Amino acid sequence: MEKPSVFIISGKSPVGDSGGYPAYSYNLGRMVTSLKYPVSLFAVADTASVDKTPYGTVYFSNTRLISLFPMLRHLALAGLPYYAFILYQSMKRVLRDSGSLHCIVWGMGPWGLPGVLLKLFPPRGVKVRL
Repeated sequence: MEKPSVFIISGKSPVGDSGGYPAYSYNLGRMVTSLKYPVSLFAVADTASVDKTPYGTVYFSNTRLISLFPMLRHLALAGLPYYAFILYQSMKRVLRDSGSLHCIVWGMGPWGLPGVLLKLFPPRGVKVRL
């Protein structure tokens, strides 16, 4: 049986940011990747991009709102409802494009909200577990 995709949502970048959530997502991604699961990490960043790393593929989502108000990037929780929808859309697109029928989502703290949205509104035929 095919291993499910594992989505890790940290809000901040495990590649360039410091602090608890980025460090935890990096370590979790490294551990899960070592178990041969396909890992995708999702974060808010200044620019939208994709970065393939040894601990999974990192999907950076950007919004025009961050460009207009750069301080929101450092006060990410203030924009959580907005970012949750942006990250949910990114996760849904990645899951749909991967063709995987199963997904496990691990959201750190309040960043679990996009995972709840993905569980409630998954791509057709996909089973999401939190």
